[in-house]
Amino acid sequence: MRRYWSDREAARLEGLDALVYATRAIGQDPELVLWGGGNSSAKVTMKDHLGRATRVLWMKGSGSDMRNIAAKQFTPLRLDELGALMDREAMSDEEMVAYQTKCTMEPGAPKPSIETLLHAFIPAPHVYHTHADWICALTDTSDSQKMIRQVYGEDVGLIPYLRPGFTLAKLVGEAIRKQPGLRAIVLDKHGLVTWGDTPKAAYQETIRMVQEARRFILHKGGRPGRVRTLRVPGTPRERRERAAAVMVALRGAIGRDERMLLLHEEAAEVLRFLSDPRAKALSQVGPFTPDHILHTKALPLFLELPKTDALEAIDQAVRKGVEQYRQAYARYFERDLAKPEAAAPQREPPR
Repeated sequence: MRRYWSDREAARLEGLDALVYATRAIGQDPELVLWGGGNSSAKVTMKDHLGRATRVLWMKGSGSDMRNIAAKQFTPLRLDELGALMDREAMSDEEMVAYQTKCTMEPGAPKPSIETLLHAFIPAPHVYHTHADWICALTDTSDSQKMIRQVYGEDVGLIPYLRPGFTLAKLVGEAIRKQPGLRAIVLDKHGLVTWGDTPKAAYQETIRMVQEARRFILHKGGRPGRVRTLRVPGTPRERRERAAAVMVALRGAIGRDERMLLLHEEAAEVLRFLSDPRAKALSQVGPFTPDHILHTKALPLFLELPKTDALEAIDQAVRKGVEQYRQAYARYFERDLAKPEAAAPQREPPR
């Protein structure tokens, strides 16, 4: 892993500026976090509008990009008022968002992350949450608890999957109260939470956790083998001509309610994946990290087309596949997304 931390640059910064720098250092690495995902915070003491010393949580704004975030994209919230919620038994998302709004010290500040309370309930001054690839490779398995214990022992907490919100934040806070010596927490089927007394310490713990996961996975599973030989029929020109016919049918099927533009991609990586006999099954495993759902649906549409150039047969196959996908997505939404505390899908990748 490449490190983006510079002691020379960081030494000149403090407070919010130091938080911005640390956040960008994490966001530069796509193996740690993708656009729009992850969040960071710092706890400081500053004066409010009446000049009173106030404990403040600077929290990353919802949807901001950690790679190039600016100071104006963080929100200052009254930390003591947020911390008082640890005594609550339950809280709906609507109540939580309304409460956080009342704790905001600057009315024009961005909406704070949905995981604000998770940061507030951790005592450490600096807290970072990422969806690192190597961490998700451990958590996105049926025996994730066993894997986490093998890698980290007992000094890393593991929280069962819950959608971000009050309940998840309280579980994190309670885990640290019960075991103050924890050095990090892994959120099952979700990601990683690290902290430290300084921005650098929290950043280094993030890198350390990810590197330990990486070493474990490469040791257990071995390094990737040779890339499978390409087995796609036809010349590049023939494939593009066939793709053009398919895309006309596909645009018509998915553009039923609004116009769509499609992009055809035949990069070597795409063709290698499609050459694998497990391609369909692998494509339906599910998202590797919650960040992916910011860019795609939970599952892609995998079309199996007839071995013919007849436009009518292609059109029928495409429309049938799109309609089946549309119906499956509607069922998925009602089952897993319409509920306030939807459970994570327990899928095991094909071997």
